[in-house]
Amino acid sequence: MTSDPSTSARDEPNPGTSKPQPLVGFIVVTHNRRVELMGCLESIRRQNYTNKQIIVVDNGSEDGTGEAVRQHFPEANIVALSDNLGAAAGRNRAIEVTSGSICVLLDDDAYLIDPDATECAVKRLEGDPKLAVISFQVCSASTSLPERRNVPFSHKRIPLEDTPCAYFSSCGAAIRKAVLCEVGGFWEMLFWGGEELELSYRVLDLGYTMMYAPTIRVAHLHTATARPKGRWVYSAARNRCWVAVRHLPWLYAGVTTVAWWGYTAITSLRHGQFRHFAQGVRDAIRGLPEVVSARTRIRPETVRQLRHLSGRLWY
Repeated sequence: MTSDPSTSARDEPNPGTSKPQPLVGFIVVTHNRRVELMGCLESIRRQNYTNKQIIVVDNGSEDGTGEAVRQHFPEANIVALSDNLGAAAGRNRAIEVTSGSICVLLDDDAYLIDPDATECAVKRLEGDPKLAVISFQVCSASTSLPERRNVPFSHKRIPLEDTPCAYFSSCGAAIRKAVLCEVGGFWEMLFWGGEELELSYRVLDLGYTMMYAPTIRVAHLHTATARPKGRWVYSAARNRCWVAVRHLPWLYAGVTTVAWWGYTAITSLRHGQFRHFAQGVRDAIRGLPEVVSARTRIRPETVRQLRHLSGRLWY
């Protein structure tokens, strides 16, 4: 049974100040990663920040995930789904039930490294009302080095201090719930892959800003469990096309799609996954009528901002 999150935590005064702490809702979507999830939730429990709430979306797990969470983390609120609805839909279910004014997204195989990470993220958001998203630095759990694929800049250079960015990694990020509700949450049609980029386009187009904070760190195990072979190739071929067509000017959308298909095709050949690439392209084309019907092109000002911030544009 899913407990009522509104009764699990309340705004409490921060000792030494007259201003109450905003409630932070931690959102973790999981599928058959019971062991890894325990480490993620333990890192949330170790946070110095006291006014927090944990929402675990169990996306149809069959490995005893729900039972383990209830036994070891009774403070967590479980949203139990009978089927795997994907990362985008899973996060939306959590957003619907959380009472937190700030949502912290974590992958189920990632964990917060520093106990003051939540407090640091909250302070940054409270200090700038236009700041909507903070993307954390994602480090490899095995090497402790930053994962380049999760650096939200196309040039992949890692800054040493807080830097404005054009998209974020949901492996570790803090987002205002009000903004998530204003933009309508994650695009569930994507299922998995590219959903952060698509949401970022809508957030920036409303005039909000985003920030990469390298001092707020998460460690990522990048667990193979629940990662079907070829899933990244398939999702990149299908979803990158859909995201581009839904939001970018037509010339940008065409160039982006062709470029991503070329890159993904080469990657698929290297790993013996060309069949998954072909299926992704096929399904991308099949889904285009629905995507075009939902098309909302971003403003020219937003396109210029993407270029300036080294966002996901190919020219």
